Amino acid sequence: MNLSLHIAASTMRSAGTKVDLISNNIANIDTIGFKASKASFQDLLYERINQTERINLPGRTTPLGFQYGHGVRINGITQDLRPGALKETSNPYDVALTGPGMFQLIVPPAEAERLGVSDEAMGVYAQLFDNEDYGYVFTRDGSFRLDVRGGYSSLVDARGYQVSDRLGNPIEFDFDVESFSIDNQGNLFVNEEAAPHTQLMLANFNNTQALHHAGNNIFVERQFVEGNFQTINDNPDMFQNTQFAQGFIEGSNVDIIEQMTELINAQRMLQFGARAIQSTDTMMGLANTIRS
Repeated sequence: MNLSLHIAASTMRSAGTKVDLISNNIANIDTIGFKASKASFQDLLYERINQTERINLPGRTTPLGFQYGHGVRINGITQDLRPGALKETSNPYDVALTGPGMFQLIVPPAEAERLGVSDEAMGVYAQLFDNEDYGYVFTRDGSFRLDVRGGYSSLVDARGYQVSDRLGNPIEFDFDVESFSIDNQGNLFVNEEAAPHTQLMLANFNNTQALHHAGNNIFVERQFVEGNFQTINDNPDMFQNTQFAQGFIEGSNVDIIEQMTELINAQRMLQFGARAIQSTDTMMGLANTIRS
C-alpha cells in the first residue's frame, strides 16, 4: 500500500513540475526572443518480487516473479532554442538574428556572479577578450536602445546591459548619434559614415544545452564546457547560417498548440496519480475494517 502511494506521489510531483514549465511557456508567448523549456522523464528504480513454486501452476507461460517500479522523476529540463518568427518594427535599434547564435552582453563581474556565470567561463572570457573588468551573458532579445551615461552614449538592451562588439568591448559613442544602421553582418554605421563604427558580436555554442536560462531572457554558462563557446572572431563562417536583421525583433518560439497538448497530457498524469492515491486509501480503509 505504501509503495503505491510513493509511486503515485512521485508521478504527481513530476507532473506538477511539467505543468509549471508549460505555464511559464504560455505566459511568455509574447515575450521577445523567449525560448520554451521542455521536461523529460525517467523511470525510477525497478525491483523484483520473487514468487514460490507453489503458484507455478500448469499452463502458466510467464516466469515466476514480477517487476515493479517506483514511479518517475524529472530527468532534465532542456531549452528549445529554435528561432522564433521575426516581427518587423521599423525601429532602427531593434535587431534580430535569422539563424543560430546569440547577442553577447556585458555585465559587471558581480552581476555575472549573481546570474551564475561559472568561474571557469569568467577566466576564459578574461583571457579571450584581454579584460578582467567584464563578465558576459547572452540573449536572443535584440530590442536595444541608446543609454546616455556621463557624457557618452552606450548601446544597451532592455535590462540596461551593454551590447558587446566583436572585441568584447561595450559599444559606446562620444558624439551625437543622428542616424544608426546595421548591415546583415552586424557592422554598425553611425551618422551615414562610409566606414563602420564597430561590429556587433555574434556568439554561438557547440552544445547550446550547456547554457543555463538565468531569467529575463538571459543565458549564461553556469557549467563551463571546454571549447563550447564560439565567436565570429574564430569562426567567420557563422555568417553563412546567421545574419543580423535591423528593424526586426524575434518573437517567442512557444507553439501554443503544442503547449496545450502537453498540458492535457500533464493533467492526465496528475489525474491518474490522484486516482491511484484514492484507490489505495479506499483499500487501506477496507483492510483496517477487517476483523479477525
